[in-house]
Amino acid sequence: MKPWQEEWQRFRQMNGKQKLVHLWTYYKFHILVILAVLVIIGDFGFRALTKKTTVLYLGEVNIAADPDLQDALSTGYLAHTGADPDRQEVFLYTAIYLFKEPTMENQEYVSASQMKLMTATNTQMLDLVLMNREGYDICSANGYLVDLRTVFPAGDPQWAALAACLTENDVLLTDDSTEEYSTVTQKVCNGLDVSRFPIFQQGDYPDGIYLGLITGTPRMEECRNYIAYLSAWQPD
Repeated sequence: MKPWQEEWQRFRQMNGKQKLVHLWTYYKFHILVILAVLVIIGDFGFRALTKKTTVLYLGEVNIAADPDLQDALSTGYLAHTGADPDRQEVFLYTAIYLFKEPTMENQEYVSASQMKLMTATNTQMLDLVLMNREGYDICSANGYLVDLRTVFPAGDPQWAALAACLTENDVLLTDDSTEEYSTVTQKVCNGLDVSRFPIFQQGDYPDGIYLGLITGTPRMEECRNYIAYLSAWQPD
């Protein structure tokens, strides 16, 4: 009888507990490897089954939406479009704070926010931003926002509905520090004052709330649809 056959015969004669001890003693490494592979396969499968496609990226600059508003801004829009919330999402960037004159206490936090905003914009993972007035001024001056006249041309029915909310702001063109810090700016229609939209009526926004569309977004049509949703939203 071959060695492996003798081993098999001895194994068959063991009781249940002895078999478990034998397997763990001589095949511990193999068992651990198999378990690790199963965990990896299970994790990969779970992620694949639960992964969501982001239909829109929205940022909050200097504002903090309450849970009800966040729900309306995200799952509310998905329900409006008939999207599956288990497979799709509106990704919301929170805690972005920008100040013209940050204090020593919040300088580090502001720097992190600036980095978050710049990275999300450069990677085309930010489409729209909701801002207070100071946040709007900073985003506009730094060229983050699209001229909305190119998004909603004259004659567009949606433009007619939004024209009263359109706001102008300064966009910095040059900043030549060699000439006594002289600056050149240009007025651009790059924001919507959405403070009177019903969806924002329950919040406390003493500095107003403005909506801007990020330059370079690859989801322009989705942005148009989202703005239409915000302007038409009504409480249940």
